[in-house]
Amino acid sequence: MPTHALNDTHLGSLAVYLQSKDATASLASASKLFYLNQIIMPPPDTSILVGLISAEIPYTFYNVNSNNNTMTIQQITGALESTTLTANIVLPQQNYDTDEMIATMKELLLAASPPLSFTEFTFDEDSNKFTLKHTGTGADIGTVKITASNMKNIMGFTANQLNVAAQSITADHCVNLSGTSSVYVNLPNIGLSNLDSRGDLNGVVSKLNVNCNPGEYIFYQQTETQYYLISNPKIDFFHLSLTDDDNNLLEMNGGDFSITLSIHFSKKRTPFTSEEYLQKRPSQTPAIEEQPKEQPKEKKRNKKKQK
Repeated sequence: MPTHALNDTHLGSLAVYLQSKDATASLASASKLFYLNQIIMPPPDTSILVGLISAEIPYTFYNVNSNNNTMTIQQITGALESTTLTANIVLPQQNYDTDEMIATMKELLLAASPPLSFTEFTFDEDSNKFTLKHTGTGADIGTVKITASNMKNIMGFTANQLNVAAQSITADHCVNLSGTSSVYVNLPNIGLSNLDSRGDLNGVVSKLNVNCNPGEYIFYQQTETQYYLISNPKIDFFHLSLTDDDNNLLEMNGGDFSITLSIHFSKKRTPFTSEEYLQKRPSQTPAIEEQPKEQPKEKKRNKKKQK
């Protein structure tokens, strides 16, 4: 029997509980496959509606991970005969604040082979910006340059500042070490037709705000669930993935997560085209009833009275 107002069929609604630790296959720490022993396949005249009703996701992902932890820096030293040294910096994946990032950067620059001893990062707490500078003086004066980086955004540097040599380079933007602001729950295999900010179709079933501290749980309980009509006529498996604001897979670092889906069924409606509407639309001109014609009256003849 139907169990929801959206369900106008004889089929009962379903709840699907997905635990990452019970996945059939693990493609990554935040990408799991769940194959169903019982396929969800309604009759051909019935559509499937899917909605996310709850989620429990541990905040075990870092603000610096494999998607934003590399930077290539060149140090050019010498006023006349310049020497160029290059260091490929790879920050260890973990949670950083500005002090920890500067200290780690200093260690990695000095540990480079050869070391970039005239290059350092500083941080201005008033402007909330990083500065990369060359500290050499006199004969050792020189410039620095960022040639490539996937962490420039979190440090505040922009694409226009790449491959620009200067004695000092201050980030155009403020530092942003807050990490992703949201977790996107994706079901890319069932035919969802939601749109992202670029106007592209994606499989996001819901966007969850990160409203807790690292080490705590993101609890999601929808007060009013949004259900989506999917294009697939059946569901034999779920591909569940969690992504960040940049559409990168989260790195859960061993944290297990779970979600609950609600599935309803709805009768397919026949599309109603504009031509059919025009053909079947009642006339907008009010009908004018013809007035009955007045019958001519018979003339009465005066008959003379016979005397």
